[in-house]
Amino acid sequence: AACGSVSAAVGYVVLDFCFRGFLSAAVLFFRGFAAAAVRSAFFRIFLFAAVRNGFLRGFLFAAIRGVFLCGFLPAAVFYFMAGLCAAALSRQAASGKKRISVRALETKYPQGGEHNLIKVIVGADYPVKMLPADMGCIVDNVGTIYAIQRAVCYGEPLFTHVLTVTGEAIAKPGNFIVRDGTNVRELLEECGGFREDPKKVLAGGPMMGFALGSLEVPVVKTTNGLTCLIEDGVELARKRVTHCLGCGRCTTVCPTGLLPGLMADAVRKGDYERYEKKLYGLECVACGSCTYICPANRPLTETFKRVKAEIMAQKRAAQAGGQK
Repeated sequence: AACGSVSAAVGYVVLDFCFRGFLSAAVLFFRGFAAAAVRSAFFRIFLFAAVRNGFLRGFLFAAIRGVFLCGFLPAAVFYFMAGLCAAALSRQAASGKKRISVRALETKYPQGGEHNLIKVIVGADYPVKMLPADMGCIVDNVGTIYAIQRAVCYGEPLFTHVLTVTGEAIAKPGNFIVRDGTNVRELLEECGGFREDPKKVLAGGPMMGFALGSLEVPVVKTTNGLTCLIEDGVELARKRVTHCLGCGRCTTVCPTGLLPGLMADAVRKGDYERYEKKLYGLECVACGSCTYICPANRPLTETFKRVKAEIMAQKRAAQAGGQK
């Protein structure tokens, strides 16, 4: 009886999947060949999951895919399930290895920062001035692990890294393995050049990147991306800056738990001692979340970067004077 029930359940899932598959094919036809290519690429991921993680899980993923393609689930849910699939494959690869475990975290900026990773995974909060090693942690990304493998196994020094070129102005955005010292202009030409003249080119992403004054500069080891913008969001925001509304949104999004509104007020008054010692302004990680969320378009992150540089310069000058 148990076998019969299982067979019936599997048969129902297969029939349901076939029905959704035919319906999905019709939807894909009307959504265009580009959408079909993307969806089919993700479909191969689900088939791989079915083979590696058991047929029931694969059928579940396939059914969710069918519902998504029929328009009942938003794209966010689809990518969430793709993330679960990747996490499941990672867990299976790490199974049997006592010293390796896989943790799936919420996709939330700036979740990838080492301070936030330690806080979420280890459950320990610590001041930004401390190093992860002080907490008994070492945080490495995939690029670092790959570089270590190349150095140890092949004696290869680190002179390349993966760099993302993106933005509305670039003709062919993509990810590239770039040698350190590569000219930025030559790299952009390799991407097909500009579709239209950019208003600003950022070294880094839109949240934490900084504007390049010239394209005749080299790629360095800390250059993780180039963002080519058609519109300068900073200039547009400056034209619409108003006084602080006191809404508190900047406080709710700060990953370090700071008070950006009060910090900006201390900077405006020139009270750097309060900014540093009472509001802990030097612990700002300059993620850009407060500037992004601010309805008054205030340049909070830009202000905090400038003040931090000034305070650190004063500390270095005082230390140098004391040594003399």
